[in-house]
Amino acid sequence: MSNQQPQLIDARRAAILAVHFGRQDIEGVNEVLRQVADEEDPPAATARLLFGLLEMYAGILPMLHTERGLLLLSQMVVDLSRVDLGDQQ
Repeated sequence: MSNQQPQLIDARRAAILAVHFGRQDIEGVNEVLRQVADEEDPPAATARLLFGLLEMYAGILPMLHTERGLLLLSQMVVDLSRVDLGDQQ
């Protein structure tokens, strides 16, 4: 297998990265990025991580393009519109 081909570890890291992002866990995100930086070939590992993330979202998007998925997205947009950003504006 080529160093450029995504592997199971890349899919796992992508899923972990998405979970940390969803929880707004910056340290968790940084830990995944440190693991990638510690790889033998960090640029290739970074590319594989990105491919893993994109493949994960490519798998999720068709599920969101349903009546139920669109309802979920609509509710998320409404919820986000109500968030008080405070000093972050």
